[in-house]
Amino acid sequence: PLSASIVLWICPLRRLSCSCRLAFDSAKRAACNASFCLANTSTSMLAIISLVAGLLGLTGYPVLPSIAAIITGMMAKQEIERSEGKLSGRELALAGQILGWLGVLLGVLILCALCGFFFFILAMVDGGGMQQDLLRGLPALVAALA
Repeated sequence: PLSASIVLWICPLRRLSCSCRLAFDSAKRAACNASFCLANTSTSMLAIISLVAGLLGLTGYPVLPSIAAIITGMMAKQEIERSEGKLSGRELALAGQILGWLGVLLGVLILCALCGFFFFILAMVDGGGMQQDLLRGLPALVAALA
């Protein structure tokens, strides 16, 4: 039947350990229907959360959702590997992780741009005097934080 051939095509893509992959003769193929294979798989919720957090990390405040996307993406990959084919969504988790790293990179670039803009404004307003005072006090600040 047509549904059995579709199941033979879907199951190897989802890396399932169901009997549909082995259903080569017509009796087994007829017994294996799409509901069996598709009912045994579901998408990992952590993978979905990772993707959504990664997308949120590229909008608004990029750092916190991006870090959440990276962490939940790693957790989702581990969960999917441990599920032995019952969970899918590895690609979603990977996409969430990639978007998370892009969000972190975007946050670092925004922070560097803001710091550069701040020092540029200080140099324009004060002629560099206040900027020199800040730079002289920087080693003391680092020593106090360490």
